[in-house]
Amino acid sequence: MPLRKNKRLLFLSVYPKGGSPGQRFRYELFFDDLQKAGCQIETNAFFSARVNAILYQQGKLFKKAFGVLGGLFSCVLMLNKARKADVVFVFREISPIGPAVFEWIIAKVLKKKIIYDFDDAIYLLNYSKENAFFNFLKNPSKVSLICKWAYKISCGNEFLANYARKYNQNVLVLPTVVDTEKEHNIKSDQTKEKLIIGWTGSRTTLRYLKIIEPVLQKLEEHYAFDFHVISDKPAELKLKSLKNIKFNKATEVQDLSKLHIGLMPLKNNQWTEGKCGFKAIQYSALGIAAVVSPYGVNTKIVLDQKTGFLAESQDQWFKAIEKLIKDQALRKQMGEQGIAHVARYYSKKSIQTKFFSLFDS
Repeated sequence: MPLRKNKRLLFLSVYPKGGSPGQRFRYELFFDDLQKAGCQIETNAFFSARVNAILYQQGKLFKKAFGVLGGLFSCVLMLNKARKADVVFVFREISPIGPAVFEWIIAKVLKKKIIYDFDDAIYLLNYSKENAFFNFLKNPSKVSLICKWAYKISCGNEFLANYARKYNQNVLVLPTVVDTEKEHNIKSDQTKEKLIIGWTGSRTTLRYLKIIEPVLQKLEEHYAFDFHVISDKPAELKLKSLKNIKFNKATEVQDLSKLHIGLMPLKNNQWTEGKCGFKAIQYSALGIAAVVSPYGVNTKIVLDQKTGFLAESQDQWFKAIEKLIKDQALRKQMGEQGIAHVARYYSKKSIQTKFFSLFDS
């Protein structure tokens, strides 16, 4: 069913446009296509771009607190936009603190259809020192309520969808995707002599690199390579090969394409079961053979011994990375198969029709 012309869509998130990978690659990627289909799009974020820039900096508590007050005021003003909208799309939550007050008003008072989208197990309290400022104010129990009030729910994987279905049966599984035609369309050059192994992610996930630090230290004793960490915060690892690359949205694809081998270590718990494997998707889209922990959707994104390797023990990690270091042809072969796999299942083109179906009514 085609989208109705002039349909008014309001997209709500905690962070400003482009402020988090989840919103960039789960729905902002489709804005141009929605507008071409005749939809009118408005957005509203809890945090302004100015406040978002200081959230993870040390100190500045007064500015952060003032930013929270400003965010609450922004949400109050947003309700007028919601009143005029045909559909309200909520990514994760409208406010990062407190109960689901604004979601309740939109669903129960304004009687608007809410499409609720989430890409992590945000119904669990995931503490890290990086988000300590807001941690005591969070209310993960509100996720179940928003699920109940939603018209439709979109989840990043089956694990999350199973949780959502306890409260609402109108659930779609939509993976986080990349645009393989216009953005993630650079192929890693596996013929370059200087081997680069790498990882990308936010400061909140840097801690997972400690899992494989001993493996990389051991590999350094036998092989020459650079280890690139592409993040918004420098990694603190005892590695001679370490090179911290400051994350830059404008150059992220180019920076990633320099890698020959991409890594994604995780711990085995419910939080990581809910993750959507975006690192692995990015690696494979660029023809980079990946070595990943065998948890959650990683086992579907990385086809073991075809597009990369699944590794759990330290020995498995060492042998998988070593094999790729020594075999350029294997890296190239796995990279080609990874590109095809992502194009088929994890590309914008592959899910666009399904994504558009969220807005049918």
